[in-house]
Amino acid sequence: MKKNNKLLRIIQWFFEEDVSEESVSNDDTIEIGLIQIVLIILITAIFSVWIFFEPIKGFFNRPQLSTSEYIEKHIEKNYFIIKNPLKNSDFSQGLEHWASSDCGLLFPDSKSVASIDKHDYHSAPSSLKIKCISPANRYHYSKNEKNKVLDNPYSFKQTECWMGILPGREINASIWYKGDIVKFTINYINKSGEWNNLDSVFGSVTNQWSQLKINKKVPLDARAIMIEITVNKAENSPLPVVWIDDINLKTANFEEK
Repeated sequence: MKKNNKLLRIIQWFFEEDVSEESVSNDDTIEIGLIQIVLIILITAIFSVWIFFEPIKGFFNRPQLSTSEYIEKHIEKNYFIIKNPLKNSDFSQGLEHWASSDCGLLFPDSKSVASIDKHDYHSAPSSLKIKCISPANRYHYSKNEKNKVLDNPYSFKQTECWMGILPGREINASIWYKGDIVKFTINYINKSGEWNNLDSVFGSVTNQWSQLKINKKVPLDARAIMIEITVNKAENSPLPVVWIDDINLKTANFEEK
């Protein structure tokens, strides 16, 4: 009984309850009240969280990928493994695969209205018509089908705009346009996530369908490229309207596999 009495004193001190020897039955068992049960469960839960805290913290705080690891994981090695990588390059499917950064976080003041024109085009059945409301306006080819606004198309994390390319390849790109001033650009990023302008060509005001071309070899550190079409406003001129059609992009020295 001395052992049981000692245990009772400990329980009485810990819970500040009146625990008497009467609570000890002849078979040396102790009756535990509701408060004690709740406290035991609470203590057990605290110890369980403490024991498993590190694995839980590790699950929610996974190591962040470095820029090069992110690019390696999320951007394909070579988007041009097919001869014609661009989908809906003639806008026959509306605005699918075309995105704008107008009104995004990077260009909140740039506003435009893009629509499909089925009456004026370079080749049937339609073209992209861009009405500039607040310049400059930017449109990009997207690997995703859905048309949307991009917050920052130049970020290496905006992988839908960046098309993986093998280093050293030559880019052959072109667009047809008519209307006001337009700029056709190919950008590239390296494995460090830094983006640069590979080349840009400008089209002047014209009422006839005209072609802009870019033929350029990408640097050896290039990892992916991006299409950018920019509509801007010339000084002392009204807000521009531009039609775009038949965008072509391929790499030279393509090898059939």
